[in-house]
Amino acid sequence: MKKNIFRFIISAISVLLVFILVEQLYAFAVIPGCSYVRTQMNDFYEAENIDLAFVGPSYVYRGVKPSLADEKTNVSTFNLGTSSQKPVDSYYMIKEAYRVHKIKYVILDVSLDFYIESSYSSQNTSTYLIYDRMENSEVKNDYFMKAFEFNEYPKAFFKSSHYSVYRVSQLTSNLKYKFSDDYKNYIAPSYWNEWYGGKGFVDSLGEYSGSDKISTINVKFIDENIEYLEKIIDFCKENDIKLIAVTSPKTADYLKQYPEYEKNMSKIDELFKEKAIFYTDTNRTEEFGKYDNSCFMDIGHLNGKGAEIYSEYLSELIKSECIG
Repeated sequence: MKKNIFRFIISAISVLLVFILVEQLYAFAVIPGCSYVRTQMNDFYEAENIDLAFVGPSYVYRGVKPSLADEKTNVSTFNLGTSSQKPVDSYYMIKEAYRVHKIKYVILDVSLDFYIESSYSSQNTSTYLIYDRMENSEVKNDYFMKAFEFNEYPKAFFKSSHYSVYRVSQLTSNLKYKFSDDYKNYIAPSYWNEWYGGKGFVDSLGEYSGSDKISTINVKFIDENIEYLEKIIDFCKENDIKLIAVTSPKTADYLKQYPEYEKNMSKIDELFKEKAIFYTDTNRTEEFGKYDNSCFMDIGHLNGKGAEIYSEYLSELIKSECIG
């Protein structure tokens, strides 16, 4: 009887190990090698020192140029913005930046569409992007437990389930890249209109041409997102991190989606006022006038030209609010 139980345990362990090996091989084949986030996170962990982190969704990683901010402020900065980054993701990005670099300052983007019910709030793509590339630590373990529902744990654990391959050519192209020197050296891909600009920033060309078809968006705040914004505030205060909150510039068309934008943002205004956190929305200040459609690559994201202007503005903010 004992021998049978022992054999069963050995067989079960063997099957599990084979399954994990196969999953790892499949994950290597299907997880895209051409990833800005992969290069960004490698640069983050390899950096000698980071004092200030820019955190938030793609408005950040496409809109803030750390090399310019470094030059203007003499502060070592890094762009930790990622695609569709939700408040829960921003919270753990900040915790990880503090764990690794003991950052002193955070500039957090607070854009309305990431605090309300939207297409971003119903998926975990942003979380997988960060979680898959985060070093193993207590921060990552806590991220796993809090950012995913219990029924999502298997998918979070098995990386291959996050990605889909629709064509054989896509698979072979990915594998070819993964055996290249560029992949081994964490060199991000470049395209005709965008490229990795260093320290987490993605530079780009292209200009937004405007649209006559703008649909209005129903604004309904998600309580959990507001709770994580409060957690960010509390974590920064507890660890003596100076937090500055900003809302990055958007096009006039973007703002048309929210006919009551001022009223919608009042919830955010009140929270930061109550918590005594410096907050400014560039779309409701004179700064807004500096940006026309030629500064944007699409309805909400700055291009390289716009990023230069916005990074200059943030550099002045850093000098006055952080090191002034």
